[in-house]
Amino acid sequence: MLAGEMRFRKSAEILNSTTAIDLSHQTIHRLVQETLAISLADEEKSTVWFEESGELPPSKNMQADRLMIEADGVMLPLQKETSREAEVKLGIAYEGWQKVGKDRYRTVNKTYYADVANADRFWAGMTLKLHQRYDLMGTQYVVGGDGAVWIEEGADYFGGRYQLCRYHLNRALCRALGHDRKTLRSVQHHCNQGNFETAIAELKQAAGKAQKDKTKDITHVIKYINANASGFKDYRQDLPKYDSSLRRTGAIEGNIDKLIVRKMKNQGMSWSTQGVRRMLWLRINIREGTLIDRLCTSRSNTVPVKLPKKQLNRVIDRTMRYDYASYFSAGLPAISDPHASRPWVELLKSLTTIAV
Repeated sequence: MLAGEMRFRKSAEILNSTTAIDLSHQTIHRLVQETLAISLADEEKSTVWFEESGELPPSKNMQADRLMIEADGVMLPLQKETSREAEVKLGIAYEGWQKVGKDRYRTVNKTYYADVANADRFWAGMTLKLHQRYDLMGTQYVVGGDGAVWIEEGADYFGGRYQLCRYHLNRALCRALGHDRKTLRSVQHHCNQGNFETAIAELKQAAGKAQKDKTKDITHVIKYINANASGFKDYRQDLPKYDSSLRRTGAIEGNIDKLIVRKMKNQGMSWSTQGVRRMLWLRINIREGTLIDRLCTSRSNTVPVKLPKKQLNRVIDRTMRYDYASYFSAGLPAISDPHASRPWVELLKSLTTIAV
């Protein structure tokens, strides 16, 4: 758990200063990698089997009328690999929101999934993990993303509705129209209503009046809106009844920062592909509170080491023939030494009396 939250060297320092465990950071790294390799291999087998056969494992069959699914990617530097970088894909799924303060909400029953994989493998793994928790029949899906093609494909994978996260659009609009607040608010309103032609017309008008550097930013926003028109309309507008508990997508930004960036993209850090995948598995299971259960399950599935029959019989015979009389005839010198009147010696006397 320490290795999942901080550098291996820092983990070694904390263990050495607070416990009797004295391990080098290299040993911690090796032990963590060896342990996680077993658990991750079990998960990979399940995903491959699902892709090849279409068969799903047993499920907890939890019910959810609607699941919000969000995804995003972040590039991490690699070492000793054919490529210098790899995109880590992160997906989260949750049932809704709970208010925890003024203008503050938290997601409810959040599920994580992350991998260094192509879109098909990623969405297969995400589907498999959600199935292990939910009965997915009859569930409505809203899939949120930043406009990346592989995320939009996820909406088709689940048969859900694609929703473009407003964070990226608003950031681009503020960069292009931050000097013109009136036009900015108007374009945002038209985008929220799904009136793309009106929004683009206002942007083109603003581009004609803007300076050269701003014209380039506005042109970029126009292309972005055209490419993601299918995900702009707020999904809540098509619901038969207004539900004040529903919010827009946008939780993925904070999660990708806390889960991946802060731990795995510090200055000077680089990874192997397997190292990335194992650390992702570790950090996700820590956050979901399933680390101990998953590790114990993986170990219980391993093939036990078996001694040869002859060697096993020799061990049994030697144990059965051993004379244990010396153990039972042993004394307790402390009972009769100069400290015999002390409280802890009195306790020893009472224990020996019970044993007899």
